[in-house]
Amino acid sequence: MTSITTLRERATAAMGGSRIARTARTVASTAAAFVTGSFLYGWLTAEPDPDVVVIDLRDTRTVGPFITVLTRVVGWLAPIYRESVLADGVTALGALLAWVADTRAGRALVALFEPPAPPADDAAAAQTEGEPPDRDAE
Repeated sequence: MTSITTLRERATAAMGGSRIARTARTVASTAAAFVTGSFLYGWLTAEPDPDVVVIDLRDTRTVGPFITVLTRVVGWLAPIYRESVLADGVTALGALLAWVADTRAGRALVALFEPPAPPADDAAAAQTEGEPPDRDAE
């Protein structure tokens, strides 16, 4: 075992001191510094502002009446739209888009814009660790 350990240490020391390894480390550290120092990285990884105030626009004097009128107009137009030729065209367009999403390029676009999966719940986490899921908890 000692000869294998010594051989491994020698190989690691030889590769670690090589010009290619030093160049790779330099490139990697420069790229990491460039990415982590960028505005986009800072914006994407920033913590949400705890002082954010949520305002229900329906309760405001400026936007509230507009939303009320819009709600009434949409409620009145919705049954008319459902029976229109436009609705049939939108349905046909939806079928065409579903067909396009079934192609290889469509699946690639869907995968590109799909949001990440939510965190696993306890049953799924327990199952991935090799334990059977607790059926009584569900």
